[in-house]
Amino acid sequence: MKRKILCLILIIQTGVLLAQSSSENPIGKFALSVNPLGFLQFGPSVSADVGLTNKLVLDMHYRAPSLGLLSYVVAADPDLPDKLSGSAGGLGLLYFLGERKNKFYLGGIFGIQSMKATYSSGATDEWYKNLKSNIFMFNGGYRIRTNSGFFMNAGAFLGVAFTNWDWEYTYPALNTGDLSPRTGTDTKPFGVLEFSLGYEFK
Repeated sequence: MKRKILCLILIIQTGVLLAQSSSENPIGKFALSVNPLGFLQFGPSVSADVGLTNKLVLDMHYRAPSLGLLSYVVAADPDLPDKLSGSAGGLGLLYFLGERKNKFYLGGIFGIQSMKATYSSGATDEWYKNLKSNIFMFNGGYRIRTNSGFFMNAGAFLGVAFTNWDWEYTYPALNTGDLSPRTGTDTKPFGVLEFSLGYEFK
């Protein structure tokens, strides 16, 4: 864990040094945005951006994976879960290109996600699966900005999720056969679209 934190600090410091320059139409010092497209993917998210320079921002986000349609598809084992709960968050950097008001951006994000999926809910053979993931993503897109501070991001995320999972019966005393918990790991690449609406504070 310490190694991950040190690597993240080094990446941020390097990005700040590379991006320390004057700029026309600089990015705001702080911004808030929401990505409602997540309802159709892996959950809607809320993001906060803190300006490190005129072109580089530190991005922090919270996501609700249980509200995303694709979250249920990914958790299918083999059927869709009856219930899904959990949360996800991440930290990364975004770099904005060019001197125009509307800008292309590139970035990298590290995230963590924890979910619990429940199957055969209410039955004697009800079982649940815990999934804990480390997520690495690259993203890129285009930010359309207005003079009032409102903006729209349109882009995409490409990444990979490394997941540790375990499952067991909710009522093991009511079942027969092998009752020992199961564990395993999964590695899944993914790609999703972004359509965010937000506001920049100068």
